[in-house]
Formats: sequence, structure tokens, C-alpha cells
Amino acid sequence: MPQKAIKNVIINAINCFKNNTKLLQWPLAYFLPLPVVSTELVSVRSVQEGVFARLIFYWLPVSIFFRIFVDIIFMSFKMKKILSTIVLIFTVSCGAYAAANVRFHNEATDTTRINEILIETAAKNFKTSGERNAFIARKFIATPYVAGTLDQTPELVTVNLDELDCTTFVDMVLAMSFTVGEGRTSWRDFVYNLERMRYRGGEVNGYASRLHYISDWFVDNIHRGNIEDATRLFPKVNYIVRTIDFMSSNRDKYPLLADDDEFRRIKNIEIGYRSHRFPYIKTVDLGGKETKAAFREGDAVALVSSLKNLDVSHMGFVVFENGEPYLLHASSSDGKVELSQRPLADYMKRNRSFVGLRIARLKN
Repeated sequence: MPQKAIKNVIINAINCFKNNTKLLQWPLAYFLPLPVVSTELVSVRSVQEGVFARLIFYWLPVSIFFRIFVDIIFMSFKMKKILSTIVLIFTVSCGAYAAANVRFHNEATDTTRINEILIETAAKNFKTSGERNAFIARKFIATPYVAGTLDQTPELVTVNLDELDCTTFVDMVLAMSFTVGEGRTSWRDFVYNLERMRYRGGEVNGYASRLHYISDWFVDNIHRGNIEDATRLFPKVNYIVRTIDFMSSNRDKYPLLADDDEFRRIKNIEIGYRSHRFPYIKTVDLGGKETKAAFREGDAVALVSSLKNLDVSHMGFVVFENGEPYLLHASSSDGKVELSQRPLADYMKRNRSFVGLRIARLKN
């Protein structure tokens, strides 16, 4: 429908050109790959029969399309109406796309709250993305911990501010922060960035397109310029090698892997993470003075699992209290988003299921 409607707008625009051969000659000469073009060579009728429309839809970038119509607006009053129609068509199309690809827990309250958080964060004019992260993350303290909120069919960009696990807590905060960093404060922009960060290549394409493994999340988002791996900037960096295949090895733990096609896709992804080498900071080194000083407020941290076929099993943010780094995270044991009772180094020492952590920072 959008293409058909826009094509009709173009035909109407051409009708405006009928009595102004100079106006018609200018866009044709601009577009057509011919040495000399005039209205004698290309009649209005032939244009109406589809030549001009095909050029617009298949040969020209959208930016040129708008440039032409913005220039024409000063030549003809009628074109103002046409331009408004085009803007309306694109707006409705984008809105329909967003609605069709998003699953809200409560659309009315979620969209309102997202807008409020984005506007409030933007007004603070934070100097770093990390400060934005920490400010936004604190907004979710005491939010109930609920696992598996994304595991629904079909796979859509799911937004649920009322129930969070460690991963959805981190990716939603980062997407909000990234949106503010772009100078945007709309929930639609947040949803766009959430999809960009949560899915391979920035697009939803089934269950396996979600970046389940955090190593996969690092690789994909670094490649597309969303984050940087700040682990390498720390004074005591070590490297670990893992063959990551926890999901396919524990298929029964993931109900959506009952689908054979999705299971095969996950297996294919895991092939790329055989003997995968990545940097991390050992737990024993987290208490050092230099390491503490290297942390920044709002650093996203991925806690490296002690399991041999899994890379990361928990996530959160670093926030400072009295000069000490703490972990702000969605805790499964306490059932809510909270600040760790002990400093990060002590928290890690008391949890033997972790051997260290990685650090991610937004690029904007």
C-alpha cells in the first residue's frame, strides 16, 4: 500500500508539471542518464505510464527524492500538499512497522515511562555514557526479577519494564542510554536501538537471531560500533579460551529450542565460538587499587562463568558508593534489581560460580 500511494502522489505531481515545460524538464534532466533530455524526448504521458515512477522507486536514493520535492515546494503551492502527503505516508508506514514488531508488557505505561526516563536523562547533560547508564539503571531498583520474559513466539522486540532479568536489565538500560546519546527522547527511538543491540545485525529474525551468548553480543555490537570492549584498558588483563555450546548441550533448558530449525541455527552460531579467546579480569585482581581506579561509573560488566562451555552467566553495572565500585544488577537470588550489599570485589570472591568479568562501554 505505501508504494502504491506514493506512486499516485508522483502521478499527481506530474500533472502539476503539464503546463510548465521548464519545471518538467528540470527533474527529468536531473534524473535520466541521457546526454540531452527535453520534454520533446520524454512526454508527460510516457512519464505517467510508468517511466518516471520506476526511476523514483528503483534508481534513486530516497534522499534525492526528498531533495527534489523540497525544491519544488517553492515553485508550486500544490506541491506543498503533495509533500505533506508523502510525509504522512512515511510516518504511518514507520508507525505500522514499529507496532508490528514490538511486544509490550503494557504499551500505555511502558511508552510513557520510557519517554519520561529519556527526557529526564537528557536534561541532566551527563558528560559520559557511563553516567547516563548509572542514572537510568538506578530507576529500576526494586523492579522484580523475572526470567524468560523474551521467550515468546513469534520472536519480537519485547519491552517489559515491570519484570527484568540480568540481561534484559542491562540491554534496556544501554539502549535507553544510547538513545539519549543520539539526542533522541522518543520510545520509538529506544525500541529501534534495543533491536539494534539485542539482535544479530540489529534485526529480529527468529529466536536464534537474538544474541544469547554475551561473547556473541560483544562481537556483534563492537563490529557495528555500538560498544567497545574496555576490558583491555585495565592494568591486569588475562585471556581465557572457551568452546561455547551450553545451549545446544542443554537443549531441554530452552523450550524454544524444541524447534529443530532454531536448534540448528544455534548450533551453527556455536561453531563460530569453538576455542573462543576473550579478555577478562580475574576475580583475584578486582580488589587491587589500580583495577578499582580503572572502573568508571556505569560500566556494564559481564561476569565470566566457571562452567567450561559457557562464557558469561550474569550481568550488571558498576556504580560507586563511597569511592568503592559496587554491582547494580537484577538478582535472581533476591528476586529484584538491587545494589550489591558488598563491594564488587567482595561480591565476586563470595560467588565461586564466577571467575572474573568483562567490561563494556557505549561508543556514544
